[in-house]
Amino acid sequence: KYLEDIEKKRSKKVILITLSPDTHRTSEENLGIAYLASSLRKNGFNVEIIDGWLGMLKDEEVLNKIIKQHDTAIVGVSCYMSNNEKSIKLAKKLKEINPKIKLMCGGFGPSFNPQKFVHDGIFDIAMIGEGEESIVEVCNYFIENGNKKIEEIKGIAYEENGCCIITPKRKLIENIDNIPLAARDTVKMAKNRKSTVNILTARGCMGNCLFCSVNAFNKLSIGNKWRGRSVDSIVDELEFLQNIGVKYIKVIDDSFLEEERDEEWAKKFRDKIRERGIEVSLRGSLKADQVEEKKIEYLKDAGFHSFACGIESGSKTALKRMNKSASIEDNKKALDIFKKYNIYVQAGFILFDDNTTFEEIKQNYEFLREYDWII
Repeated sequence: KYLEDIEKKRSKKVILITLSPDTHRTSEENLGIAYLASSLRKNGFNVEIIDGWLGMLKDEEVLNKIIKQHDTAIVGVSCYMSNNEKSIKLAKKLKEINPKIKLMCGGFGPSFNPQKFVHDGIFDIAMIGEGEESIVEVCNYFIENGNKKIEEIKGIAYEENGCCIITPKRKLIENIDNIPLAARDTVKMAKNRKSTVNILTARGCMGNCLFCSVNAFNKLSIGNKWRGRSVDSIVDELEFLQNIGVKYIKVIDDSFLEEERDEEWAKKFRDKIRERGIEVSLRGSLKADQVEEKKIEYLKDAGFHSFACGIESGSKTALKRMNKSASIEDNKKALDIFKKYNIYVQAGFILFDDNTTFEEIKQNYEFLREYDWII
């Protein structure tokens, strides 16, 4: 029975796709579908990734790649703000061409507005929140022809009798070391396009900024807001990437440093990098209130040359309104430390909102004059 199940999974292909978004940004790896692919493969599924953004494919070209493969049983689409409408359009075309293909979607778009994606059966199932466990259960459900009841799968949405049914929240994966490493099907494309190769070392953020989608996304599931991988796990993956010729790596964590990643953690990370002879160039994202001199010294030694940092404002009243955990003093201290260690800083900055005052604009002008070297 076990071998029969494995053979059934292998004979029916799962294609995971992302369409090229409408954006000025340089294309980069989609680690979301890369993690989903590795989780499915671990469970015996035959998976292909089609990355329309990295592959410079038009939407019609992605559609043609799918319909040319006669063994395609399931198509999963990664949807977010700048490709939501295109993804829905592609799903409708696929349904017309081959109504037997099962369609699922995930990402920020379906997570925040599942009704839009499952309405009139555009997608059979929308996944809400973190997807590695959900996608395995969903694909098993499709291939086993409903041996498991759909309502038993947590963290999904589907339409029934014209109504959008949302199942109970799923627990976030507590130990993310247990997730199989992201599939690297597209790494050659990223290198050829001179894009960074991406790595994820932590999920979530302990901040509560009112404008941020990360908090809202985490609240769609149950569990700790921030979870980090172990040093050994991270360094193993960095070593693997270096061994396949990768030099420039973007750490795509929303918050690389949180409380449990203290000075001792940063030193251990630096030491392990040195022990393995890893020499890669790293960039990542930090919150200003987690920036401390020793941590930055160790991270610089480990290969970090650049950080994105959510400064957001040089006005105390604006920071309070945004519910930022970092103060003006935290922001200035962080930027002074970055400058001391020659760290290139891309500063998140929100100059206006609907309550901005002229006094706040003046304070921001003065702040930006003082720190005119940040990007």
